[in-house]
Amino acid sequence: MTVGDLVSDDPSSATALTLPSSLPVTALASNVSHPSIPMQSMKESSWGAFAVLDKSSNNYMVWSQQVVRILCLSSGLDLYLDESFCAPDSCLEPCANHNWFINGATIQAFLLMKCAPSELFFIEKCMTSASIWSTLKRRHIHQGPMSQVTLIQEALSLRYSSSTPFSKTMLQYRDLNQCIWDMGTPTPKGFLCIMMLLRLSSDSSLSAIQDSIISGLSSATSDHAYTLEDIIAHLDFEQQAQSLAIMQTVPVPAEAHITHSNSSQTVCSNCKKPHHISEFCIQPGGGMARKTIAEAQQAHDVK
Repeated sequence: MTVGDLVSDDPSSATALTLPSSLPVTALASNVSHPSIPMQSMKESSWGAFAVLDKSSNNYMVWSQQVVRILCLSSGLDLYLDESFCAPDSCLEPCANHNWFINGATIQAFLLMKCAPSELFFIEKCMTSASIWSTLKRRHIHQGPMSQVTLIQEALSLRYSSSTPFSKTMLQYRDLNQCIWDMGTPTPKGFLCIMMLLRLSSDSSLSAIQDSIISGLSSATSDHAYTLEDIIAHLDFEQQAQSLAIMQTVPVPAEAHITHSNSSQTVCSNCKKPHHISEFCIQPGGGMARKTIAEAQQAHDVK
């Protein structure tokens, strides 16, 4: 009989399956001598050395592959990572049912031991090894565009070298490529976000802008998404702020001092910056909020 079968090969047990549901159910004759699910053991000495799962290490792909290999070596315990692998009927196969739960608890303990403390918060309420596995997969694979950006950066920085076996570098490329696509195929807008974030990360002077966008992405929810339009609006605002800062550093011509003798002493009551008043301020709360510097300057000149 194979693992998971609920019907015995013993003909004498067949009558137990044909009894009316109103009558007591008799356990299969093979329940004790040949339970469909035997109790399995996992020896720690056979695990080998591999790092615990930690999101900060971005090692889910390698970690999950090693977990599956170890469970496969333990007579098919990897089946317990599949939510469709259910416990046998406790009336027909009480021994197999008991073994199923013992094996499952063993795998749960194994998974918990191979997770960093920061991961335990997300799986502490999972009741089965399959639910732990699926929860960790969702947490580490579906992480959004910023995680894909990080992996793409890592892949682009990887190089073949005469000092490193080509096969090892190829495996690194393969694993990174798999991680990137496991996160989901980006939409056209999603791919544009990835390209924009990649270019922002290439200039250290723009790190504050990138951090602000990353913060918006990480705090997004299904009800309050942080979209491509939000990123563009944020970049537009930063561009206006930078243009304003440049304007304020340009020396004022002598004739301007004569015509507007008090302009250099003016301080905006809204943003507290010099050379303009709140009526023409483009910062939030100003009279020209959401306008460009050029539009504010035009309005000032018209007046």
